[in-house]
Amino acid sequence: MIKAVLFDFDETLQDRTLAFDHYADAFLQAFFPGISKVDAQKKKQDMIDTGNGGYVNRVSWFSELITMWHWVDSPGAESLARHYDEKFGFFNVIFDDAVPLLTELRKRGINRCDHQRSLCASAYKNGKQRVAALYGYTCSLGRS
Repeated sequence: MIKAVLFDFDETLQDRTLAFDHYADAFLQAFFPGISKVDAQKKKQDMIDTGNGGYVNRVSWFSELITMWHWVDSPGAESLARHYDEKFGFFNVIFDDAVPLLTELRKRGINRCDHQRSLCASAYKNGKQRVAALYGYTCSLGRS
């Protein structure tokens, strides 16, 4: 009997590359309103080239971008890292085949992850709980 199915979220259930691409567009719209298409594309490419898909120390990464862009009136690297942590999850792009897979697992009664605390903690970061909830999955971390 199957008791658990574990997935890596990024590039397994979610197209992390496309999510990062969408986040970069939204970031530039939020912090550089009115930027030309050429400048926006350059800054976006800088984010892609230096950001490792978001798998970086974000304060250091944003510090590097602030320096690279000569961004003298930036809100600061810590504020930008907080923005990333709070907003990135809203740009999740779920692979088309993830939905039928999760639906089938749910039909088979595999729809909770309360015994996989580290998985749940990861799933609750960056808005991923929203994605899990869309497909009827819940993660209980023992919080009241």
